[in-house]
Amino acid sequence: MQMRALLSRLMEKMQCENLSQLASKIGYSATALTNMQDENADAQRLADFISKVVQKTKKTAQANTCIQSIKPIVEFAPLERLERKTTHDIGMQEMLKSMNGVYIFYDSIGKALYAGKAKEQTLLEEIKSVKARDRNQNQPRQTMKTVSHSERNTLFTQAIDNTKRPKTKTVYLYDIAKYFSAYEVEKGMIDSVEALLVRAFCNNLLNIQMPTFPAENN
Repeated sequence: MQMRALLSRLMEKMQCENLSQLASKIGYSATALTNMQDENADAQRLADFISKVVQKTKKTAQANTCIQSIKPIVEFAPLERLERKTTHDIGMQEMLKSMNGVYIFYDSIGKALYAGKAKEQTLLEEIKSVKARDRNQNQPRQTMKTVSHSERNTLFTQAIDNTKRPKTKTVYLYDIAKYFSAYEVEKGMIDSVEALLVRAFCNNLLNIQMPTFPAENN
């Protein structure tokens, strides 16, 4: 039997109209299939062909798995949109409400501030929970120099008439975070992706805890 007959049967079984379609499904090039049509399909040739198809299929499956493992949901969106009720924003909120993964907060100029994960809670729940956390319980923070301003109903005076010394002030993550990105991540990879982000950029982020990579299962 010639390879031509084998390829013809494969096209029927896999519902392919031509060699190009078959090639895309089994990981061969159309040129390679065309060139092998006149070869004899002896036992050795069939074994080689099947082995290569299996190897190429595995590689394709692995590549597809990687592509599907991390999906961007929304990037550099204003945090205020988590509270807005437009059709667009509600759609985004509903999607975040149904997914797990990792997220990143940015300041007003797009500088990354914090990376976190949403594994037990959904992304929407986790992102919103940052705002509700007790500021005395490991809330991510940084310091800045600033001057105090009156909170009382007093007359305004120019700074030149009432010069104040800049003092160090603690500002918290949700006070300075203005934008966020969220990514759906396959649940078994969430810990690893978070650890990669935080550890790779530990000198730039406000994360207090330093996650470790999960131990490989033996």
